[in-house]
Amino acid sequence: MVLADGDELTIAEFPQIAAQVEGFEVRVPAAPPPVAEAQPLAGAQSEVAAFEPRDPNVLKLIDDSGDVRKIDEIEAEAIRFAFAHYRGQMSQMARKLGIGRSTLYRKMKELGIDADVLGEAAA
Repeated sequence: MVLADGDELTIAEFPQIAAQVEGFEVRVPAAPPPVAEAQPLAGAQSEVAAFEPRDPNVLKLIDDSGDVRKIDEIEAEAIRFAFAHYRGQMSQMARKLGIGRSTLYRKMKELGIDADVLGEAAA
């Protein structure tokens, strides 16, 4: 992954590569001064806890064992999400998912997704 401030990647984003190419001058900026750490209160214990913020609307592509999830599982999850998001409006769901209504109904049947059950869960 390359992080850049601008819309274009330039030599500035790849200083290690540019340093190996003849004719390029690489200037590495000085590191920022260290930030003073706050001292804990007397008797207080300092503890660091790992926190991973999770957007509930993010589609998980990797399962708990680290393998890529099956396409049927991902597709079923996307359809369930669309059903809740578009409040069961099947025409709008199909349009936003980029499939026809009949295809949506067929996929729901194949994946064992019952619109009536989803509707009750959303209510």
